[in-house]
Amino acid sequence: MPKENLVSIIIPVFNRPEELIRAVTSVLQQDYRPIVIIIVDDGSTDQTASVAAELKNKNSGEVRLIKQKNKGAGLARQAGLEKAGGEFIQYLDSDDIILPGKLKRQVDLLRNNL
Repeated sequence: MPKENLVSIIIPVFNRPEELIRAVTSVLQQDYRPIVIIIVDDGSTDQTASVAAELKNKNSGEVRLIKQKNKGAGLARQAGLEKAGGEFIQYLDSDDIILPGKLKRQVDLLRNNL
């Protein structure tokens, strides 16, 4: 059963440590809570795995980490979805950011139009 009001943000990543930091930071700076960020490391072969682990450790209440063998972005997203517990799902590619206030505006819009 999805947790009411929770937004699960699923970020698949492969070999993009700096981009991952920017993506996760853009989510953590949102004014909406509760959130959980699910990073799915899709078999990275560089320092991405350690960056993802550090992001999880620094933000353990809001960041989770899944590690898997490289299966591609689609299956990484699916792995994140299977672990997501949010009422709302936000997919975010590791090289994207979300603008301030996005989650709050979207949740408000959904709440007012469901």
